[in-house]
Amino acid sequence: MARSFTAILAVVLAATSSVSAFSIRSASFSSSNKQVLSRRDWMNTALVAGSVVLTPLAANADVSTTSSALRSVKRSLKQLDSLELYVTSDNYEELKAALRTAPLADIRKNMSTLVRRGEDGPNGDALASAYNKFIQGLEGMDSTAGLAMRGRNIPAEEFYGKYKATVAALNDFLKVAEESAGVTLVEESS
Repeated sequence: MARSFTAILAVVLAATSSVSAFSIRSASFSSSNKQVLSRRDWMNTALVAGSVVLTPLAANADVSTTSSALRSVKRSLKQLDSLELYVTSDNYEELKAALRTAPLADIRKNMSTLVRRGEDGPNGDALASAYNKFIQGLEGMDSTAGLAMRGRNIPAEEFYGKYKATVAALNDFLKVAEESAGVTLVEESS
């Protein structure tokens, strides 16, 4: 790990400064060399190299267990329930922003994990159907909010109906997913 970090640091240094990749060792450890990196260049390089090394680790952090995916979908349901105020007050900008924050922003990934885990089980088709119904409702609600933001007149009861249908679809998915996993989650206390 340390060698790969050093190699990546050498490549980044060579690309970001006038110091060649072969003089890095002498530039870093020899004060007599005239090509000594400034503190600022060194920090910038270290930051870039660190992000290059750590990015693959962050990308591999995935929700892979059924129970954690179920908990995340449950939190998404709570967040979706809390958006009712935005829906009833026609606050479309806040609604769209809230749909793009965690845990709702990750709901496709978490629900897909549950669908993949349960597709071979007896409720596989019901899970896929409930997933599609919820995603269709969520996308419809987001699209309608976007149209309303651009000036289209959306009747309040129509938008509220889409919201309620989306919440109901997520509840249905959660019930099927819990049956499929054989787990009933206890409500988390906030």
